[in-house]
Amino acid sequence: MKEEKCALLIYDISLSKTYRQVMGILNSFNFSRIQKSVYLIMENEKRMSQLFSALEEVLDSETDKLALLRLCDDDWQGALSSGISVLSFSHNNAVMIL
Repeated sequence: MKEEKCALLIYDISLSKTYRQVMGILNSFNFSRIQKSVYLIMENEKRMSQLFSALEEVLDSETDKLALLRLCDDDWQGALSSGISVLSFSHNNAVMIL
């Protein structure tokens, strides 16, 4: 099994239609919704790539914003001690912004 990564996906979508499409994509991946525009993502690199391919098809780079903030082990352990109850995985400390 490939190593899973933990990240926060945060977005700001301008159009309702695009917002519903993004919600559909994120729901199809069964991610944990933390707030209205924030999801906790735990996936391997292949599934992350599939996610971004799907999102790129619906997002407008001029008006929509999306950030994927990878959590390092120290950040993840802090989140666990703050009340997020999920399993711990290994993580990279990297940031990607679209």
